[in-house]
Amino acid sequence: MPDEVIVADAFLVLLAYFSPLAFRLGPVHRNPLMVAVIRRIIGVYNADSGVGGHLRYVFDKIGRREGCALCDVTNGTIRKKGEFIECKKDLGLALDLVYRDQLTTGLAAFVEDRAPAVVAELEDGSYRVLLGREDLDAARGDVRAFRASLEAAMEALSARE
Repeated sequence: MPDEVIVADAFLVLLAYFSPLAFRLGPVHRNPLMVAVIRRIIGVYNADSGVGGHLRYVFDKIGRREGCALCDVTNGTIRKKGEFIECKKDLGLALDLVYRDQLTTGLAAFVEDRAPAVVAELEDGSYRVLLGREDLDAARGDVRAFRASLEAAMEALSARE
């Protein structure tokens, strides 16, 4: 391979890495074709934490009242789905799961009554909804469908910003 090609390739890699318009998938990974900088992803359950919150969720689900489609994606009968744990690892950035009663003031004000939802926290501290209730309902508890929707939403966010 000619030296000029190696130098040009190295220059493009450095340019892509240090581009201020880079989409970041973590502290190091950047893609110069995407411009939104996502700090982390937050999944907001439509349930409260603790034993009381879990019991209320179970009774609501049995009574076919309000459910939590994000719960269906992340949890099996007793614990987290192994497939979801792998999905989280493969994303390349933090995916935090929180209950309604655990939201920070700023995130609670943003989410309001839209839980369950998956939200992107951008590097500037603002939030954007990646997946809303309808998107999570459409996944029907399937981790692969959830992941495909999440990745598509991340790309769409990057194209918009």
